[in-house]
Amino acid sequence: MITATVRYKLPSHIDYAACRAHFHKIAPGFRQAKGLISKHFIWSESGWAGGIYQWERLEDAKAFYSGPWLDGIVQRYGMQPQIAAPFGGQYRTLL
Repeated sequence: MITATVRYKLPSHIDYAACRAHFHKIAPGFRQAKGLISKHFIWSESGWAGGIYQWERLEDAKAFYSGPWLDGIVQRYGMQPQIAAPFGGQYRTLL
């Protein structure tokens, strides 16, 4: 099992209410992700958002983060997300 943290900076036009509404809209789609055990959405007053993901296998996580999900993040937020997971007691970039 692997836990990954994903973060991205929200554009200024996406406030808490808009972010929360989008999270609710997309949440059901994560049920289809191969190997995903759980996902928790995160949001910060500093303007960052993302999620904490638990995966059955590292390969499942890498496949998900390099597929259409990544294109959607870049298109919506205008940046590559920061994706990290703990390896040997330290967080390292997953992709």
